[in-house]
Amino acid sequence: MKRIEIKTKYRKMIIATAALLVIFCAAAYTVFIAPNLNKEEWVYKEMVVEKGELVAGVTESGSLEYKTTSQVYNLDLGTDDDSDEDEEEEEENVKYLKVESVQTAVGARIKEGEPLITFTADSVEDVRKILKAAWSEAQVALAEAESEYNLKVLDVEKTYQESLIKAQAAGNSKEIALAEPGLEIQNCQLQITLLYDEITDLAEEWEETEETRAESCEQYNDLYETLKNTTDNVEYAKLHAKYVKAKQSYEEAVKKQADIKEQIAGDYEKIAEYEEKVSAVYEKLNVTNLEGEQEYESAVTTGELAESVKASSLESLVTDVEAAKTELSECAQRLEEFEEFVTDGTIYAKGNGIVTEVGYEEGDSLTDAGVMVSYTTQEDMTISVDVSQEDIVNLTIGDEVEIEFTAYEGESYKGIITAIMTTATSDYAATVSYNVTIGVEGDTEKLYGGMTADVTFVTEKKENVLYVSKAAVITENGKNYVYVEDENGEMVTKEVTTGITNGIYIEITEGITEGETVYAASKVSRTQDTQEDTDEEAKEQKQMPETGIGIGAEEQNGENMQNSFIPDGMKQGEMPDMGGRP
Repeated sequence: MKRIEIKTKYRKMIIATAALLVIFCAAAYTVFIAPNLNKEEWVYKEMVVEKGELVAGVTESGSLEYKTTSQVYNLDLGTDDDSDEDEEEEEENVKYLKVESVQTAVGARIKEGEPLITFTADSVEDVRKILKAAWSEAQVALAEAESEYNLKVLDVEKTYQESLIKAQAAGNSKEIALAEPGLEIQNCQLQITLLYDEITDLAEEWEETEETRAESCEQYNDLYETLKNTTDNVEYAKLHAKYVKAKQSYEEAVKKQADIKEQIAGDYEKIAEYEEKVSAVYEKLNVTNLEGEQEYESAVTTGELAESVKASSLESLVTDVEAAKTELSECAQRLEEFEEFVTDGTIYAKGNGIVTEVGYEEGDSLTDAGVMVSYTTQEDMTISVDVSQEDIVNLTIGDEVEIEFTAYEGESYKGIITAIMTTATSDYAATVSYNVTIGVEGDTEKLYGGMTADVTFVTEKKENVLYVSKAAVITENGKNYVYVEDENGEMVTKEVTTGITNGIYIEITEGITEGETVYAASKVSRTQDTQEDTDEEAKEQKQMPETGIGIGAEEQNGENMQNSFIPDGMKQGEMPDMGGRP
């Protein structure tokens, strides 16, 4: 019993010791070994400062759109009115062009002058005969219409002239009938005017006589009173002579006034007689005028009716002639357009492009107007993209843009802004943007509708400037720096002044020179097993100058490389102390 108990205690001691050993090993691994197996280090990539053109812009995506150009059949052959022709004649004379062959298909690329559709020779000749026959018939119809016009216009003019003569005679009769009473009225009005003038003169004479009468009367009365009081005979005789003279002057003035008054009254009586005579003549004149007016109006109405008849007749004749001229012109135009359309019986492409529609097949008859062939042209290819309100203010119609199609990576096309919408693409979108249309320039033979493309709008362009990969520039406290290698082979920072950027490269205006080597720094994590391989890779990167666009540090490490910062004197592989930054 005692032997067994000793073995059990021994066994428990062994287990406890093993557990303590495991804990100790784990702690040692965590504290001493693990940090050395997974370690963060800094690596550098060489980049060379270059000089040249730097273009900054905004890039938006869109798809290629195109408008179509159509060659259509829209001839009016004028054959639809021949409904009375019998079926046998219709079979003998084909009334429509018939397709013999089609030399293109949807999707085919065509060039100007290439044959597209050919008509049968019989249908071309038959339609030509119909059009020429219609043109000849129209010539005959015009000659007949002009001949009829020339014959009838003489009769119409004769009838019209006779009506005018009758109207003129009626007008002359009316004037003669009104002439004599008019003269009599004029004479009476003249006599009345003379009498009124005489009355005016008599009234003035009466006023002058009244002054003489008043003076004589006053003198007469004064002398009369004086004579009554005069006792001297000699004086009395003198005064009496004056008294008699004054009395005589007074009596003569009174008599003259009476004569004037009587003469004025006589003149007024004569005026009344003349006015009565004028009234009687006017009454007679009104009757004569009414009768003459009725006769004249009747004649004038007859003349106007004759003029209307003449105008109507001539208009009808002219209408017939004009209609015949129009028909002849239309027939000639149909024939000319037909010859221009069919040429040698084949329709040729009027431009270069990709066929999008073929409207007819072999054996079809062109009974109605329609599209024969539609195709895109280089001038019609456009791309529409949406540009934000922040960038749209920098764009104007006519600006040049750069285009890269996804299907042709590495190939660049030029474009021109042809339209800018002034209203936002959506009132409810989070970002306000405007639609911009770009016309694709240059050789578009390889392009197809719907191809996606990146359009770069150039907002700023500088030539002969220094630039370096944006990944090589770091920013801290509002200042920009790049890493350079000092004489001891250690990485140190150097302050630079930057300018424009296109997102890949950035302009350097001060701080470094062309051809100078700078370094992009990035932090990497690696295990001890890959330590040597990584060190070798870092050395190779350091030895290899960076010349490609957007290659290397920026693509490998993204923004970490741009934002990482290593203090002066920090060597590759060491952890930076950000607090030691001057």
